[in-house]
Amino acid sequence: MKKTMLMGFGALIGAAVSYLFDPESGDARRARLRDQAAATARDAAEAAKKKFEYQKGVFKGVAHETTEMFESSENGFDDETLLQKVRSEAIGPWSVSSMGKVEVDIRDRNVTVTGSIGSQEDGQRLIERIRSVEGVEIVEDRRQMTTN
Repeated sequence: MKKTMLMGFGALIGAAVSYLFDPESGDARRARLRDQAAATARDAAEAAKKKFEYQKGVFKGVAHETTEMFESSENGFDDETLLQKVRSEAIGPWSVSSMGKVEVDIRDRNVTVTGSIGSQEDGQRLIERIRSVEGVEIVEDRRQMTTN
């Protein structure tokens, strides 16, 4: 059985050699085989390049999401932390007697200022200072003026 298979394999190789090295049309057959092999190699290279570009895009997306996650966690204060920042950075430096009684409420990074304040200029400076605190998105001014 092995001998028969070996003879069949030898005959197949002999036929292929005769086909490719035929004196009349062997040159054309070899040229066509070379062209087909080159086209297959180009197609494989193009497919590999497409897969590489796709994976590069996936990697860039993951890197972007990871970077965004860390950036948002750096600035993404919860409401209680943001309230403490507003109190320390915007309200804390002011003297309470000149300012009046001001209440600050924060929900989803939106600040609502209520209460009374001494003068319009003080009120505007307070609102601007609150707006400048990192993490504050919107400041709603509901304060009232007091007359001394």
